[in-house]
Amino acid sequence: MSYDVLFLLGIFLLPFAVLSMMGAWVGGRSPRTGGILGMVALVLLIYVAQSRPAGLYDLRDIPALTVAVFGRLLG
Repeated sequence: MSYDVLFLLGIFLLPFAVLSMMGAWVGGRSPRTGGILGMVALVLLIYVAQSRPAGLYDLRDIPALTVAVFGRLLG
């Protein structure tokens, strides 16, 4: 997989992890799934930051990067 796909996976998994952890805490359960999902997202972001020669993507690049990745995957 390319760095842009891994970066977007990490970025898009983080909100789901936070929502999962909040739902578990409100429901009185242990937030294991959200914690694991958050760790996977952070590992993806750290991997991209360490492996990509230009470093981590800028947050302003996310919309254009999303369109480019979906266009490449669907087209």
